[in-house]
Amino acid sequence: MQVATPSQPGHLFSFSVLCGDRLGRLILHLHTDSGLLTPRSRSWVTFLTSEPGLQLTLNSLAQCSGLSSLYIQHIATDAMLAVVADTCPRLTLLDISFSSLVTDIGLVHLCGPLMGAGPGSSRAPAGCKYLRELYFNPQNSEKENQIMPQVIACLLRHLHMLQVSL
Repeated sequence: MQVATPSQPGHLFSFSVLCGDRLGRLILHLHTDSGLLTPRSRSWVTFLTSEPGLQLTLNSLAQCSGLSSLYIQHIATDAMLAVVADTCPRLTLLDISFSSLVTDIGLVHLCGPLMGAGPGSSRAPAGCKYLRELYFNPQNSEKENQIMPQVIACLLRHLHMLQVSL
């Protein structure tokens, strides 16, 4: 898929077909260094950050039940993490670095069902109980979207395999 161009026929179909239960690793990385962006890379950045691109990514992730590694740097959202938490039970590595649209609720989805959610709550995602590595940088978010320490504690309490590196 490295040579795909979203404007050419068949590439979006190929992307959606490749995203299935046999896919073990998916990397959707956006380069931020404009000097490295080729016209093809620029077209993917534009597409993946557009509404149709985000919708294709959500729909494709919903088919990836066999994922063990997922890299969605710069483009991860709370909605993507909800889909991942409900679809990817075998996920062991998740990289959502530089994704400013991830908030507390997106990370909490990874924990799965929590006690005391209360009546009227929507069904909680299954969670990523085998998650060992989570890469994100909460300090990259705007001040009003900073990740609360309670959410980090929740991740550590409910994701027993999560390893902490200092």
